[in-house]
Amino acid sequence: MSNHPRPPDPLTRVVDARLEVGETEVAPLVATVLSGVFIIVIALPSLLQLTLDPTLLRVQSGGARAAVPAGPVSRVLDANRALLSRAEQITDVIGERSVLVDAVRPGVQQVMTGLLKAGTELVYTGYDQWLFFGTDVGSVTGPPFLAPSVLLRRSTSGDTLRGPPQPDPRVAILDLHRALRARGIDLVVMPTPTKPSIHPEQLGGLSASTPRNASFAPFSDQLQAEGVLVLDLSPLLSELKTARGAPLYLATDTHWRPETMTVVAGRLAAFIEEHVQLPPEDVSYRSATLEVVNQGDTTRLLDLKSPAVLFPSETVRIRQISPVNGTRWRSDPDAAVLLLGDSFTNIYSLETMGWGESAGLAEQLSYELGRSVDRISQNDGGAHAPREQLATELSRGRDRLAGKRVVVYQFSERELSYGDWRSVDLDLRAAPNLSTFATPDDGQRVRVRGVIQAIGPIPTPGSVPYKDHIVGVHLSDLAVDPGPDSIAGTEAAVYLWAMQDDELTIVAQYQVGDTVTLELEPWSDVADVLEGINRGELSDTRVQLAEPWWGQPSEETP
Repeated sequence: MSNHPRPPDPLTRVVDARLEVGETEVAPLVATVLSGVFIIVIALPSLLQLTLDPTLLRVQSGGARAAVPAGPVSRVLDANRALLSRAEQITDVIGERSVLVDAVRPGVQQVMTGLLKAGTELVYTGYDQWLFFGTDVGSVTGPPFLAPSVLLRRSTSGDTLRGPPQPDPRVAILDLHRALRARGIDLVVMPTPTKPSIHPEQLGGLSASTPRNASFAPFSDQLQAEGVLVLDLSPLLSELKTARGAPLYLATDTHWRPETMTVVAGRLAAFIEEHVQLPPEDVSYRSATLEVVNQGDTTRLLDLKSPAVLFPSETVRIRQISPVNGTRWRSDPDAAVLLLGDSFTNIYSLETMGWGESAGLAEQLSYELGRSVDRISQNDGGAHAPREQLATELSRGRDRLAGKRVVVYQFSERELSYGDWRSVDLDLRAAPNLSTFATPDDGQRVRVRGVIQAIGPIPTPGSVPYKDHIVGVHLSDLAVDPGPDSIAGTEAAVYLWAMQDDELTIVAQYQVGDTVTLELEPWSDVADVLEGINRGELSDTRVQLAEPWWGQPSEETP
């Protein structure tokens, strides 16, 4: 018989442990204190923010808001949706722009980025002080955007607040092609490669010389098989990169350098002239070179305490285009060429982006073709925003496609993986009967007071690549100064600044039901300068078709 002691039974040890846990007692006072401390720690950031900034409770939701509908079920659903939207937005603001976050995060991020080269979920750091937009990297390294599983996942990805996107770009582009072809107009599709696709050497983990989403080749082949003209820029940019031995994209911005865009404009002009018969036009342009210094959009998204210490400003030389008579270049609605574009079109044209003006893709294409160009472009939502703007023009009874021979559709390749490709109706309609809406006259200025019926979506500052945002507002019960401009009792569709230079304006505090006083002028008077800025549109189709105004808050009362 062995003299070694018998090891304890494992089951007995488990039973003993359970008995000990079950007999653990916590004094009521200790339990109360611990629970109170836990609750205070959890609630402290929100309470502090509300104390220092009570306007947080009036922050706008992430989706368009409208007056509550009449039906009882709809009223309950709308109230629930509004409550969820408000809670989500308040949570986002506390997490992104609260007093504590503003005080702590920039310094911490400065250390993390400076010492550890750490980025954020929005921005990846690369070599030699290069920065990359996260979705740009994801569009290159992610799964094939046409894979059935990816299309299914994206098409069912909506929630209570947001419906699912239409994920298949082929559907929307072919619908656009057929609508244009029916009117004898050619479509040129020009997907714009993102920075990690052209400069993978500046970002670790990308080994291919020109990495591309696996679905791009079949996507391009299918469009061309249907008769769509596709201009693939990757071969051109790869050759240009090898020949020049210099960067083609900005180091701290998502966009291409101006000299790269100039080459692309020349190639696009040659492509159009090769495939499309354009009518003669007698117009001449001149160019002038201007030096511009700026910091890129990805630097701003990092939210650093001292960004210039880690990422110095970049200097570029832009080629500004103007008619030979010395006037400013302007989009021409009667031109035979229409450019639908996103921020790659606007980068050197829209002054608020900080890289100059009158030197964007539309201007360069106009110069290379030696003819006027019509432009519809918006920084955000390249997959749908310019197409929807075109559809809205046609629905208002304005034939923006009259006299067109070719439509160029430029969009970032990231949109193929992440964009909402819902189709739009491009039928020309009679001007709608919107007699209750105030219609602006050219040069008109009027001060009005009205009740807010709906407001478009407003992003949280620092959560989007663009630092400026315009929002649509639906006003009713207008009261104005007496006289010939009287429009009392009518409605109005108004665009307003909601965010400027990454700071929310007072408009971000507006709520449905508020009475506000605004100084109004026709949107058409400012559209040439402001139309490219991303906008939070109203969801009501009837209001979208109304002729919009441009407004500024006024403290005076009519």
